[in-house]
Amino acid sequence: AMIGRRRDRLEGTAEQVEGLGRNAVVEAGDVADAEALDRLFASVEKAFDGANAIQGLVLVNNAGVPGDVRALHRQQTDRDPAGAPDFRQTVRIHLAPWELTQRAAKLTKERGVPLTVVNILTRFATLERTEDVPYPFRLPYTIAQAVKATIGEGLAWELADQNVSVINIAFGPAAGERIETVVYPLGAWERQAHGIQISAEQIRQQTADLHPGKRFVELTDVADSVVFATSPSGRRLGTGE
Repeated sequence: AMIGRRRDRLEGTAEQVEGLGRNAVVEAGDVADAEALDRLFASVEKAFDGANAIQGLVLVNNAGVPGDVRALHRQQTDRDPAGAPDFRQTVRIHLAPWELTQRAAKLTKERGVPLTVVNILTRFATLERTEDVPYPFRLPYTIAQAVKATIGEGLAWELADQNVSVINIAFGPAAGERIETVVYPLGAWERQAHGIQISAEQIRQQTADLHPGKRFVELTDVADSVVFATSPSGRRLGTGE
């Protein structure tokens, strides 16, 4: 079951899942929209009942937005003409795992089955990193991510005795279309506006250099980590780390 704003991508993934002989449920919507979540969980309960009854549930919280990549005085207080989410929308999306976990935990408790929650994070936005080395012009994103990590750690302890495992996975620099076409170019422009002469490609290389292997995390790396985290061995790591 998947929720996201781009139906075409959801349906493409659903076709791949169904090609493996599995059921797939898609809901086009925003994870910060309670009504969209109502529709999602109603569809899940309907699709996975009877012969397809839920034996266990895995919740992967991967939704996120980069936020406004500009200095504070140039950030908009609401959505700007280009549609860039404002600070509040960025925070709402990144903190959606709270409500998603709440709904999933209620469902699995009613069914008497285990729940594994995996929160996808970035190591650039842990509380320690944010305090020691702030990320210029990315505060809406990094602040929300840091709180998301803290929520995961707290819920891991709170839900541990309720057959719920909560695991945070914080990756290093990741590859992706949006970060290549939006975040790096805007980051370079903002720095240049502050007298720092740097190109988008230089920011990209500096970011890659932060990884011990001098490379970017790929989608397959993320998928492999989630598969392990939701396995019996990985599930025992559910302490929020």
